Amino acid sequence: MRKGYIIAGRIAAPLFFVGLIVYSFITKRQRVRVLVTDEKHRILLVRGVISSGDWTLPGGGLERGESAVDAAQREVFEEVGIKLTKSSLKYLRTLKRPEIKSHYDAPLYRASISKTEASGIKIDQYEIRDARWFTLSDLPINLSNEAAVALSPTSSK
Repeated sequence: MRKGYIIAGRIAAPLFFVGLIVYSFITKRQRVRVLVTDEKHRILLVRGVISSGDWTLPGGGLERGESAVDAAQREVFEEVGIKLTKSSLKYLRTLKRPEIKSHYDAPLYRASISKTEASGIKIDQYEIRDARWFTLSDLPINLSNEAAVALSPTSSK
């Protein structure tokens, strides 16, 4: 059943992304991304069920009236079951539309977690297809534009 759901997600992805573009344009809502690292300096990347299959950073859209830091906490918890505190989230910068070849800006936060927290990932199977830890030297080739820009040396200042 899950495999069928993932296949349907890949088929629906182009339509979903058109809807997301229109929605983002109309509402002007930002999306947020979180660079989650563990004690081994590995980076958490996820692949969405409704996606092209590219690996990206956890995150998503801000809800009405929600701050970017609150959205960062909520999205990471919803997608991979990791509870972050506001104090654990450090704002890095905002990924800009032209830079990430997207239709929205995305505030980028960084959070470092313990080995215990890193081993306790619980993905939302309806939203996330896969979540894995990667080292900078072993990143997958199919990175989203957002993740590639966020992980570039100039982003981690």
